[in-house]
Amino acid sequence: MPKRKKIHKIVIHPNRYLIWALCIALMATIALVAYIRISTILDTQTSVDQGPNTQWLNFQDANLSLRYPSSWLVEEDLTSVSFGTSNQDLFLVSVQTPPDASAYASFAKTSGVEPVTVDGISGILLPKDDTTGEQIAFAKTSQSLFEFRGSTPLFSQILATVKFVKK
Repeated sequence: MPKRKKIHKIVIHPNRYLIWALCIALMATIALVAYIRISTILDTQTSVDQGPNTQWLNFQDANLSLRYPSSWLVEEDLTSVSFGTSNQDLFLVSVQTPPDASAYASFAKTSGVEPVTVDGISGILLPKDDTTGEQIAFAKTSQSLFEFRGSTPLFSQILATVKFVKK
């Protein structure tokens, strides 16, 4: 049998291990940078923040917990808690125990009512009052009817932080 002649010679680069190590290091660096950027974006989207230097405080009582700006004052009485700095920046939480089903049903029939979810519980959001600039939301648990009322531009941000202690 005649001996075959090689058409081309296979050349293995002498630094192939260095090239593979550099490629792996480059891919790891790209993955790390992407992870840092994505986690930073997600952190800024999920954090409730009014400004770069504003901190938020936690409030909790027997019925619920929520977060509010640290510059605000808190006033509590038997059936309500109010947060704010003035009448232009106010957030009020009222609680009815046991819940008044007829009052909730009458508000739900109001025109322009939108559904809202507060800590996984379906509720209603009434249209914003043009004269006072006040927003009102209701959420009814098995034990209480919660009324959230506010004239603050942070109304929806604060409402998103509400957690019910007893559902």
